[in-house]
Amino acid sequence: MIGPIQLMMIGYNQTQMAAPLRAKVNDLKTDPAVRIVDVLCVHKNRDGTLEKEQVSDLIPESSREPGEVIDILLTKGDAARAMNQTPSTGPGYLYQGDVLPDFRQAIPAGSGVLALLLEHRWATPLRDVAIQEAVYAVDDGWIGRDGLTAARLIPDR
Repeated sequence: MIGPIQLMMIGYNQTQMAAPLRAKVNDLKTDPAVRIVDVLCVHKNRDGTLEKEQVSDLIPESSREPGEVIDILLTKGDAARAMNQTPSTGPGYLYQGDVLPDFRQAIPAGSGVLALLLEHRWATPLRDVAIQEAVYAVDDGWIGRDGLTAARLIPDR
């Protein structure tokens, strides 16, 4: 069984992904807590045309083309709807599907997006206990810089 999956999209204002960002994504391949399922990197030219950046070095060996799974999730209506039909309560419910944005519409001309599909292996045992114990999620979300600063978890800029 696959663990909890997250689609993370990172935008950048360059014609290609910066080398340090590419190196960090490459480092994830050796992290046992996560698994890179798929990577898609797209740049929107000034004329609005889209170009895929070569990212096959960032994903493990796969029978699929880089970006294929992400493209299916973002473009197939049934897949997007299915991800959003997770019940908000019920036995074993812990991770809710979110609406998946079509970054190709939102990305400004002259910039790019790196989309990572990550399996959170560390969260699989938590999910399994949730199924066994019939727990349910109340809410989840990322905590931004302002919240972390207010909680004194990071220094004020």
